[in-house]
Amino acid sequence: MLLKRLSAAEADGDRIHGVIRASAINHGGKTNGYTVPNPGAQRS
Repeated sequence: MLLKRLSAAEADGDRIHGVIRASAINHGGKTNGYTVPNPGAQRS
């Protein structure tokens, strides 16, 4: 999989399988980083 700007993919004639319109991230503020899970928040 390759991520590329839509305009560049169209200009290069690439086959486009999908478009990412937005993204988001959530952080509990009590861990060492975005990739470190917060055990309390992960409990269901």
